[in-house]
Amino acid sequence: WQYALNGALFFLYQTLDGSDGKQARRTGSGSALGELMDHGVDAVVTTLLALIVADVFCFGISSMWPWTFVIVALVSFFLSNMTLVHSGRQMFFDLDVMEIQTTMISALFITAAFGTEVFDQFSFPLPEALHGIKTDFGGILKPGEEIDLTNGRLSLKLFVVLGGLFGCFFNYPQYIWASAKPYVWLRKEDQPEHIKRKVPGSGGLSLFSHLILIHVFLAISCACVAIGTSISDKARSESAMRAFAIVIAFSFGDIMDRVLLMRVAHVPLPLVPPGMAPLAAFSVLAWKDDQVRGIEPAGLGFHWWHFLALSAFLIHSAFFTGSIMRLARALNVHPFLIRKKAEAKSN
Repeated sequence: WQYALNGALFFLYQTLDGSDGKQARRTGSGSALGELMDHGVDAVVTTLLALIVADVFCFGISSMWPWTFVIVALVSFFLSNMTLVHSGRQMFFDLDVMEIQTTMISALFITAAFGTEVFDQFSFPLPEALHGIKTDFGGILKPGEEIDLTNGRLSLKLFVVLGGLFGCFFNYPQYIWASAKPYVWLRKEDQPEHIKRKVPGSGGLSLFSHLILIHVFLAISCACVAIGTSISDKARSESAMRAFAIVIAFSFGDIMDRVLLMRVAHVPLPLVPPGMAPLAAFSVLAWKDDQVRGIEPAGLGFHWWHFLALSAFLIHSAFFTGSIMRLARALNVHPFLIRKKAEAKSN
């Protein structure tokens, strides 16, 4: 029943998330505040949704697969928003967020109806040329998790997993091109108005720094996963990786909050957002876990990863809440009240 409940809640979230903009335009209550709250919440939720859906494939918290879903989803989320920042319009492609979310919701309902084993029971025949493929990507994937097509069939599990990842990887260069196109392809007179006015966050150098930021985030996140899942004590490793879900969710949320504030309020994006600190600290402390374990207070059940999860949450929450309140005051609106259409127009 948990899968059915999560599927229903995911569907409700997707529906409301797709209709809030239309509702805001209908009531005349749309504002920069709404955009910040909408995408700011999405940035945090993306990690949790990816992990919830990955559970249907029974990989486990210490597997590379669910974290691959998370990291790829977060990078795609960032790059999609970069198209909005630099081109003035958020780009969506043939296989994008709506198609992937629909597949994720379907996977939850299928699991609720037929059990997790259904994804291993069904398979598809493959061309003979693919029968010899078996890889663990140089030891990255653990035994039993590798891609194995030697039996000539592709399981439904691998079909769904690889299909979703392929869609994100296929969109990667398209996101970057859509963001870079105004600078390398369009004539100056044809560039979007915000580029002509040189608002903070626009410009080729800004795009370059944004791409550096997300790829540094990508590298640190991959290091965290590789080191965290390799902690010698299995129980500590699994506990640390559960906390890492909170760390990466709110660290990424902090980065995206600042990107969104840059877009809607023209506040410059810091070179190193504070939310990166708990993420980087996780990789270092996981690497030194054997030494850190010896100085942890005994009997409290509170480990270094809990401190980092709390830190990431507080950094994000303080900045997000403060930004919402400051933006609300600047716009003369209440964060949780919808003004009447006539009143919104008069202001």
